[in-house]
Amino acid sequence: MEEDPPVIPISTEKRAGVYNALKNTAVTITSMLFGYLLIGTVLLIYGPGIIWEVFNFFPVASSIWYQGSGGNPKKEAYIALLGDSYAAGIGDWSLERKSRVDPFYSGDVIAANLQRPVITFGKPGSSSVEALITNPGRVMNASICVLLKSPVQPAEFVVYFYEGNDLNDNVNDLSRNSGGSFSVRGQVVGSEETNIAINRFVDMEAEHAKGSGCISYINGIMYNFFTNFKKLIGMQSKQQYPIGGQSVRINGKKVLIPLKLQSPGLELDAKSMDIAFEVLDRALGYLIREFPGVPIMVVDVPSVLTNYQILDARVDIETYQGGSSSFPAALVATNSDLICARLRELILRRSLRFLDARKALRHAASKSAIHGPLDWSHFNKIGQISLGDAVASALANENASDECIQLSSAL
Repeated sequence: MEEDPPVIPISTEKRAGVYNALKNTAVTITSMLFGYLLIGTVLLIYGPGIIWEVFNFFPVASSIWYQGSGGNPKKEAYIALLGDSYAAGIGDWSLERKSRVDPFYSGDVIAANLQRPVITFGKPGSSSVEALITNPGRVMNASICVLLKSPVQPAEFVVYFYEGNDLNDNVNDLSRNSGGSFSVRGQVVGSEETNIAINRFVDMEAEHAKGSGCISYINGIMYNFFTNFKKLIGMQSKQQYPIGGQSVRINGKKVLIPLKLQSPGLELDAKSMDIAFEVLDRALGYLIREFPGVPIMVVDVPSVLTNYQILDARVDIETYQGGSSSFPAALVATNSDLICARLRELILRRSLRFLDARKALRHAASKSAIHGPLDWSHFNKIGQISLGDAVASALANENASDECIQLSSAL
């Protein structure tokens, strides 16, 4: 019978080595987590005021306290801008700022014209649900995080509806939250399923917006800083678009602008557009219920291509649904008119104020480029001032026109 091999005891030194390795690992992990929380906390509270060049990488709930046109949101009545990157002020003018309080977007123009504080709740990439539910909810319920404060209720809302991608974003966001059932190129489900999906989407975002704790804000900041490190080193993206390929008329001359610019929803079929507007309508309904009695004005902000007189027979657009990027140029005006008419009907049905900003911006674009030269997806200084002037004029005049101009009839 074979004997069992002798058991070799682990020496005291080896046990000590394993223990020390585990201890050092635990200390390292704890230190990293502590550093993560410490840096994130400092950035959450003081970041927008210190690193103002990357203003839009911070949560809106913390950035509102450092906006040059915002006054004191804890004490002063203010106008709140809602929307995506157009409301947030992305564009070439923002890259020209030398200090945090320098004007850089349409909100500053509105504030200067009306002599009233203006604060943007806008966040780049926001769909209608994010713009009208998530972002305002996080701002107004910010004090759930002990590191932040909640402002007083806005005196007025100005909603920027950007026809360049808001409808696409609405369809795509609903699809992501509904298992892909609402893909433009997939099967669009029936009205009952659509209603259920939209209601679930809205309720989920509303609940999430009201329950965002400090960790979610800190994680959001740190995620932005890690994933956008290259942009942060340069303080903001300064991408130069390749000029050439698309002919437009500016100041009486033929000018080449970049290809693949944003269009008024040319990719969307009729059913997808119906769904996109339904998402917008539900989000607006939620905003009205959450802020009863607060006046709301919705502004139709034109897509990049809508602003210019296109000379080519076809346009090559930025795509969001993976299909063709080439469309007849005449469809830009036709689709823009269709979107404006549907948006206006929706807004007036809810007894809200409506402004078609396309006329003012088309007029400005007939004289000079109102986008670029660095960022052709957003307004430059001329575009921002034109939009701000148009909105301020409408806010000051209760009898301002709520009609849509007809671009297609002028072709």
